Amino acid sequence: MKKYSVRVNILKSNATGTIKSEDFEYTFQEPSLIESRNNAISKVKELQELFNYGMPEGGKFSSPLEAELKGFKDFNAYSIDLYFIVDEDYDYQIYGEEELTIEALEQEAYHYAQEGNVEFTEIEDLEGEYVEVLESDLEFLLN
Repeated sequence: MKKYSVRVNILKSNATGTIKSEDFEYTFQEPSLIESRNNAISKVKELQELFNYGMPEGGKFSSPLEAELKGFKDFNAYSIDLYFIVDEDYDYQIYGEEELTIEALEQEAYHYAQEGNVEFTEIEDLEGEYVEVLESDLEFLLN
């Protein structure tokens, strides 16, 4: 059965550069596929808000780029990826890795072709061709 997965990786490094990594995963598999998608996107937004503006423990998080600029010492960083999972063999990263997003969104739209309750739009891919994708939350997923 198709579902969505939000995967979070947290890296914490002390002043000597010793890195500790933690991974979390949230799975969304509702009766309605679009509901699963919407809930997963909401979770990504919630996590970004938490990491960027208010960790309960008062920890401050940097982007992976900021961590690299610090020489990977004395930092807390995170990454959030959103996957559309078709089955055990196929998943598409629709958020988190910019180079993969448009192609993944195109594949996702293919699986929604039979759904009657979604709207599609066309966007230009990296090769200048127009592809059909889901319109819902498109601006968020592409930024």
